[in-house]
Amino acid sequence: MFVEQLLIGSTLAALATGLGALPILFFKNINHKWRDILLAFTAGIMVSASMLELLPEALALSNIYLTGLGLILGTFTLTQLEKRVPHIHIEHKTKAIVIDRKAALIIAAITLHNLPEALQLV
Repeated sequence: MFVEQLLIGSTLAALATGLGALPILFFKNINHKWRDILLAFTAGIMVSASMLELLPEALALSNIYLTGLGLILGTFTLTQLEKRVPHIHIEHKTKAIVIDRKAALIIAAITLHNLPEALQLV
């Protein structure tokens, strides 16, 4: 029963992610300004999801001290990852990368995005 719910939930999440990514097919030559606007919009959605869903749930399951410690450790971890993980910018042409840069960027972004969600299951 739990495995079925897990598979159904994962499939629905993957389909929703794919559906949300469909509009990018219509933006072939998007300029830097619009990309920044779309990224800011996306960041706002993620911050609101964190503030309205994840933090209240963490406070309900634990206390303010443990939740605060988790926020501090998460912020520290993401800051260190931002500093240490090499960035792949689509505009820059480097010959050192063998795999498709867009695919690597998408894989890295999805992995970093899903890491906190996976840790929540532990």
